[in-house]
Amino acid sequence: MEKLLFRNRYRIPSSRLPFWNYGNDGWYYLTICTKQRKCHFGRIKNYKMHLSPLGKITKSYLKQIPHHFPNATLETFVIMPNHIHLIITLDTDKKSRQIKTEFKNTIRSKMSYITPTPGSIPVIIGSFKSICKKKISKKHPKSNFQWQTRYYDHLIRKRESMYKIGQYILNNPIKWEIDRNNPKNIR
Repeated sequence: MEKLLFRNRYRIPSSRLPFWNYGNDGWYYLTICTKQRKCHFGRIKNYKMHLSPLGKITKSYLKQIPHHFPNATLETFVIMPNHIHLIITLDTDKKSRQIKTEFKNTIRSKMSYITPTPGSIPVIIGSFKSICKKKISKKHPKSNFQWQTRYYDHLIRKRESMYKIGQYILNNPIKWEIDRNNPKNIR
């Protein structure tokens, strides 16, 4: 395998599909984790997620994604103690050519080395993570909240798959005890 360098450091190659433009219309299943899988967002009690103040901030910005990115629809999501699962649909027919948002501006300075496609999955998720980090750090500076650098993405190709993934997302709190992201299960 060829070693890839980025800013003179070694970097793990991207897990994204090399032939796919993540600004294309489609269904995207995403998982975003906190750094070191720390349980910042709340806890599971009686198979239900109870959000912490950090979880509530995260939820409010998650729900705002379609307002800031008109081409995006948030189909379903669940916030777990240390990660988020969601399905976003991109539909360029809905897209407004004027995407103006505090989300967009927060990512621009960090990504000056590339030209991100407005309204693409990397821009949406990068902007979401950035604004959450900024607001959480401001309101809860002692939380030491951080996101994991990368996130998991999966292009959903069939309606049946979307249904199955949606059910997995909705049932995630019920399966927390055996979840691989549960700190008790991480080795």
